[in-house]
Amino acid sequence: MKEKIIRKAREMFFRYGFKDVTMDEIARGVGISKKTLYQHCPAKEALIEAAVDDLHQAVLRYIAALEERGLNPVEEFLAVRDIVRKVLQDIETAPAYQLERYYPDIADRMRARHMKIVIDWFSGNIERGKRAGLYRDDIDPELAGRFFFSGILGIHNPLLFPPERFSRWTLFDRFFHFFLVPLLTPAGKKQLQKIDRP
Repeated sequence: MKEKIIRKAREMFFRYGFKDVTMDEIARGVGISKKTLYQHCPAKEALIEAAVDDLHQAVLRYIAALEERGLNPVEEFLAVRDIVRKVLQDIETAPAYQLERYYPDIADRMRARHMKIVIDWFSGNIERGKRAGLYRDDIDPELAGRFFFSGILGIHNPLLFPPERFSRWTLFDRFFHFFLVPLLTPAGKKQLQKIDRP
């Protein structure tokens, strides 16, 4: 039951906003009484934290599934782009703002977990790409991972990229492309030309 509650809360929080969604609405969405909801999740903040963690776990499951497919690093980079796009499609921008404003401690923990996931995956992808001869040897994996993470944060900044001027998904796809191309060796560029599907 708790998993069902967390999944429904995650869906509602990321669609309608962390502040706007009430415990009553979550209980109705799950089809249980408010009393039953509080037996499983005693506070809204704990439910928000669990919903955010559930999102991170979903991303980690997607990445683990990718590793089992045996993709080369360029294919994996593009597949992660597609996964992140899929995950973010159901997330509106207003909830992220509400999380920052009304639940800053949870937002900080979320950002730290997100940063670890991104840097760990990106560093591993760089190492595999260097060994495969698809990425340049002179790239520092951790530093590149941190640049990549800061870029992801940047493209979501409405002051830098006003939504009325920049399509969210075009910006997202271009960011991945602009970041990947400078990493590539000539063999990596050939691989990209074979598989890229912006």
